[in-house]
Amino acid sequence: MLQRVLHRLQTTRVSLPTTEPSPSSSLLTPNIRTDERRRTNAPLSTLLSAILLPGALLALSLLTLVYLLPSAQDTLEPGKGKGDWKHRNGSNVDVFERFWISTKEPGTGREAKAAFIALGATMTDFLLTPSPSASPIDLVLGYENTTSYLTAEQNAYFGAVVGRYANRIANASFTDPSTGETFHLPPDERGKTTLHGGTSGYSRAGWKVRERTGDRVVFSLRDEGAEGFPGTVITTVTYTLLHSPIRLRTQFFSRVLPSNSSSSSAARTPIMLSSHTYWNLDGFQRDLGGKGGKGGAEEHEVWVQAEKRVEVDDDLVPTGRLISIPPESACDFYSSSASSSSPPAQATTLGERLKMDEMRGLCGPGCTGLDTAFVLSRPEREVETDVVMRMQSRASGIRMDIRTNQPLIHLFSSSTFSPTSSHGFPRKPSHLPAGELTEEERYYPRYGALAIEQEGWIDAVHHAEEWGVDPAQFYSPERPYSWWSEYEFSQLD
Repeated sequence: MLQRVLHRLQTTRVSLPTTEPSPSSSLLTPNIRTDERRRTNAPLSTLLSAILLPGALLALSLLTLVYLLPSAQDTLEPGKGKGDWKHRNGSNVDVFERFWISTKEPGTGREAKAAFIALGATMTDFLLTPSPSASPIDLVLGYENTTSYLTAEQNAYFGAVVGRYANRIANASFTDPSTGETFHLPPDERGKTTLHGGTSGYSRAGWKVRERTGDRVVFSLRDEGAEGFPGTVITTVTYTLLHSPIRLRTQFFSRVLPSNSSSSSAARTPIMLSSHTYWNLDGFQRDLGGKGGKGGAEEHEVWVQAEKRVEVDDDLVPTGRLISIPPESACDFYSSSASSSSPPAQATTLGERLKMDEMRGLCGPGCTGLDTAFVLSRPEREVETDVVMRMQSRASGIRMDIRTNQPLIHLFSSSTFSPTSSHGFPRKPSHLPAGELTEEERYYPRYGALAIEQEGWIDAVHHAEEWGVDPAQFYSPERPYSWWSEYEFSQLD
């Protein structure tokens, strides 16, 4: 009797909906189709498989989703986050894979290509072809092996987005003035200050790619209170290449999510982001201007529309004072211009200023060079039209003009770089001189590039009263954060 029942169950056929296989869809450009269904007969064993197997897969998918979702700990924790190392923090792409975008100027033959990785939403390469007869010049420093952006013993922040709070926070802590609550952060710089968001800042996070087209890439990151900062912040970074003239537009947008916590501090947090790109407009090419292959940035002409700079202590933390820049002093990249409202055709070279005695100590005790924040002279400016900084090279003939909505530009002259295997940063192949190479030529030299960081008031969480321009930088769900900069490239006459 039992055998007959089992046999009857096994041979009973029922109607099941099945789905025709559809073409695979791109990860970044989903293609949603209407499923065409047909009905067929299947034994009860097929019915059990149709129910149990999808159920098991669903449970496994949910467990995997929970496992990979960013949390307060693993959202930004380098090397410790859950999931595949290449897809850290739940990134939807291999964070070490280069994504290229490009643009071409009609009729001139001038073009630009830029590469990015999802680790740190980092720009790894920027190739500019200034004329049809010229070879592409890579204008930014970085690593050839992209895993080095995470594993390098020293972190130069090459081309990365730095945050949740760029630059330095004194004493690795801050207090929310509205609640009096104090937050403690990792002292990742000499055990005293928090630099660029801490050990696990945005530069080492695995970002997601939200959009990618021929001339644009969009990254996003969810930060759930990493490194001791309050609140949950979602940040979007957009890089766009434009033409006529060739421009790189960079946009950051952060919003704080509403909190279910009873603490008002959970929905308020300081935010200050920046791009940490090192520029050399010659690309270290030996044949440009007969400069012998060293190819540093000392011969680059620099103009910054700033008459004041931020005073810092020996730890490079702001004191709260703004210092006027005397004409023709070490930090004066402005007064010699013919017009105060527009950049000059010729400007002071970086090398001229680096030779001055007062340049000593500006990048810290025993260091000669810039690690200095310049206060832009026109805080109420039209960001679409006003150029606030210019850098140009007579050797390559490349000029770069910068526009931004930020009040400060921080310049770092690569003063601490050491062209040695033990303490140096290896050059990309595009930056290696031709022919036999010395040990020194394999590494980026001191003063080899100028890092340009457009940012807000540094350490403003401690100096709101001194500066008096709403620099505290606390943001909430009602007050989003926005950062915008544009780099325009042209040729010298």
